[in-house]
Amino acid sequence: MNNLTKITTVGLPAAIGLGLAWVGVRIMRNEKRLATREMELRLQLDAKAIKGL
Repeated sequence: MNNLTKITTVGLPAAIGLGLAWVGVRIMRNEKRLATREMELRLQLDAKAIKGL
């Protein structure tokens, strides 16, 4: 029983912390990809606007 208590007091917060860190990394990675994609789309729109002149 003592081992089960030790696992839950140490392991559970560690697992939750790792999960939150993983979510944070995924959010930052997606933000970077979105910014890159937005820049690509803006460049495409600008190129089309210049061709239209």
